[in-house]
Amino acid sequence: MDSEQKVIALLKKYFTSERARIIYETLGFETVNGMFYKELSDICGIFIWENAIIYDIKFNKNMARAVFLVPFESETGTHYKETVVEYIYLKDQGWRINSQIY
Repeated sequence: MDSEQKVIALLKKYFTSERARIIYETLGFETVNGMFYKELSDICGIFIWENAIIYDIKFNKNMARAVFLVPFESETGTHYKETVVEYIYLKDQGWRINSQIY
């Protein structure tokens, strides 16, 4: 990815346009010598989404809200974080994530 437009286009495949813009701005990329740059930070744990469990789900015609228990590893072992994800249905685009996932 070498441009803001490409990153936003990729995010829009999964997120709403508004959420894609917010996520891009939150990531804090800078352009250095024509390339994206982001300073590394300390990581306390890595979320293992492929092992996430859907704890609860509610939906209606155009919106769904799922609560996931997402495992992550840290120095002290495996832990679980409850994460709420909101989805909305957009005509001609299908289901898109409409919440920030931390």
